[in-house]
Amino acid sequence: MECREREKMSQSSGGGMEDLMEKNTYDLAYGRKGKNIRHRKVSPDPKRRRKFLLLGGVGILLLVALIAISFRVGYRLSAASLTSVQARVNQLGERLTPLEGVENRLVLLEKQERGLQQSISKLDGSMRSMMEQLDKVAQEIELLQKRIPSIGVKTETPRTVQGKPISQPKMRYHEVRPGDTLYLIAKTYDISVDELCRLNNLKQSDIIYPDQKLLVVPGSHR
Repeated sequence: MECREREKMSQSSGGGMEDLMEKNTYDLAYGRKGKNIRHRKVSPDPKRRRKFLLLGGVGILLLVALIAISFRVGYRLSAASLTSVQARVNQLGERLTPLEGVENRLVLLEKQERGLQQSISKLDGSMRSMMEQLDKVAQEIELLQKRIPSIGVKTETPRTVQGKPISQPKMRYHEVRPGDTLYLIAKTYDISVDELCRLNNLKQSDIIYPDQKLLVVPGSHR
């Protein structure tokens, strides 16, 4: 068993050495080839170098020209855009001027509103104080009315102004004499027969007698 293991060890070690030898030879060969390739690249043809230089110079000139053209065009565009922008800004400024006036008016209105609110609050306070005072006065009046007994107010009857009595004529009678008639008596005292009959409750057909008294002048009895 030991012999077999030694043989395997020797075989494996021999195989490893062979592999290392092959690797080294490959690396040496590849390194030489790479060196040859590098040497070939480092030493190019001078004609080709000139062509590359010419092409590079032409490309650089084209780039410079393109940059200059783009700069000029961009400058023109930027100037035109600046003028248009400035015009728009001016228009906006003109539109904003009335807005500034409106804003100032709004500020004034806000101040006035604040002043009105303050005055309204003051008026409310004064009204409240006045109402409180009126309530107190009403309470005091009620207390006084309860303390003081109610006194009846005497109503004065209007006095009739007595004027001077109108002088009325005295009552006058006529004593009938023989031969007197109602017509003669009425004519004597300047009254009508009807009036004479009315005063004495007579009729024109009634008969009067001597010594009969007839009222000829109405008046007050005294």
